[in-house]
Amino acid sequence: MKSNFWTNVQQELHDQEITIKELSFLIDVPYSTLINSMNRDNEPKLCTAVKISKVLNRSIEYLLADDTELQKIDFPRNAASNESSLEQRELLLYRKNKEIIDALSTVPVQIKVSLQNLILDIGKAGK
Repeated sequence: MKSNFWTNVQQELHDQEITIKELSFLIDVPYSTLINSMNRDNEPKLCTAVKISKVLNRSIEYLLADDTELQKIDFPRNAASNESSLEQRELLLYRKNKEIIDALSTVPVQIKVSLQNLILDIGKAGK
């Protein structure tokens, strides 16, 4: 039986249209580690749970609650609104890719355009 944590995380991922692969990227945990933890029903490390909580804009208490607790208690989202949750995700993505972004900003415009097109093409092919 899956723990409440992973069940609630999967529900939030579904509701927010975030894939497990995207979550693993945003929290900087390898996809295989995350999926194995979910499949084996391993509770995550506290730092991982906190990162997941921030990305999903849900409290850890909410993610740990079972269905009966969720029905009884109106857990508010974290203090941030959905809009700031999106901003948080964008900030996490920026931080993760800062080195690449900084390097790209020093490349001549013509090469930069070619690199951006190449990255976009690779991204489309990977979907």
